[in-house]
Amino acid sequence: MQSQGVIILSVEPNSNADRARLKQGDIIWAVGNMEISDLDEFKSFTEDKDILILRVKRNGRQLIIQMRK
Repeated sequence: MQSQGVIILSVEPNSNADRARLKQGDIIWAVGNMEISDLDEFKSFTEDKDILILRVKRNGRQLIIQMRK
């Protein structure tokens, strides 16, 4: 069973998320190969990283997005 993940509610213009092309409504379901179920897990898996590899669901498609933290 796949985890719920974290839903992107908004993306600030010119932010790292915007530059990485994350969009409102995207669901981040994994960081690297680690599935996440909520925001606390996301923060835990990303706190010591400068570059993030995110596995994202968007409109039924799965994407891999690399971004600076």
